[in-house]
Amino acid sequence: MAKVKKSTVCKNVCLSVAIALALAAFCMLFVTMVETEDRSFKGYQIAMSYHEYDPSLSIYTHVWDFSFFNFSAYMLVLLGIICCVAGIANKKQGLVLAVLTMLLFVSAGVLFLCQTGNLQPHIPDSMKNSDKEVINQYISSIRDNYQLATGAIVAAACSISAGLVALLSKITWQVAHAKEE
Repeated sequence: MAKVKKSTVCKNVCLSVAIALALAAFCMLFVTMVETEDRSFKGYQIAMSYHEYDPSLSIYTHVWDFSFFNFSAYMLVLLGIICCVAGIANKKQGLVLAVLTMLLFVSAGVLFLCQTGNLQPHIPDSMKNSDKEVINQYISSIRDNYQLATGAIVAAACSISAGLVALLSKITWQVAHAKEE
C-alpha cells in the first residue's frame, strides 16, 4: 500500500473544512436573509421569483422578480465547492486552483452582504409606462425598508472563511511538501 504524504493529508483536511464552511453558506438558502420590522424573506425567496398569497383578495401577488446577483452568490459557492473537490482529487495543490477557489468564495461572501441592494421588487404593470426616475425611486424606497438578517451575515462569514481556508490549503501543502523533500 502506498504511503500518503503528510502534505497531501494537510491539503485535504483544509479543503474539507472549506467544503464544510461552503455547505453551511449554501444552506443559508433556506434561512431568513432579508427582513423588515414585520416581514422576513428566505434566501430562495429573494433570489428566485416569489409570489405570495393575499387572503383578503384571494389572489397571489408578485413580490420579487428573479435577482441574478442574489442567485449568483449561491452559484459561486457551488463553483467553489467544485474547485475544492478538484483540489482534493489532485495530488499536488496548484496555486491557480487555490486562488480561483478563494476568489469564488470571497465574491460569494460579498454578494451575500449585498442582498438588500440586489433585491428586485416587482414593478406593477401600471408603473411600467411611467418615467424611469419614478420607477427607480419606487425600487429604492422598497430596498430602503429592508435590512440584512442573521442568515446573510452567517453566509458571508462562512463563505469568506471558506475562501481563506482554501488559500491556506495551498500554503500548508507548500510548507509540508518542502519539509518532505
